[in-house]
Amino acid sequence: MNSESIITAAVGAAAAIGSFFGGRKSAESEALATARGTVEMLEAQLRIMQARDVEKEETIRLLTRRIDVLEDMVLQREDIGQMKRDIQDIKEKVCA
Repeated sequence: MNSESIITAAVGAAAAIGSFFGGRKSAESEALATARGTVEMLEAQLRIMQARDVEKEETIRLLTRRIDVLEDMVLQREDIGQMKRDIQDIKEKVCA
């Protein structure tokens, strides 16, 4: 082998090794970019879910307040009904 053949073979081998490591580094960069994108997407989804939880909790609080008001109204109506019956009983006893 002459020196040109050795140089050509060495340059070819260096190019192959450089391509291998360059491609490997490029693949690692792409994998890292994909991982970062996935993490960002998951963080965005988490923020959306947390916001929905806050909205649900507020809705539950509002509905609970409405239920309390309705229960109070029912109890008041029941008390008024009982008062009407008591008054009717008194009228009947007085008029009898």
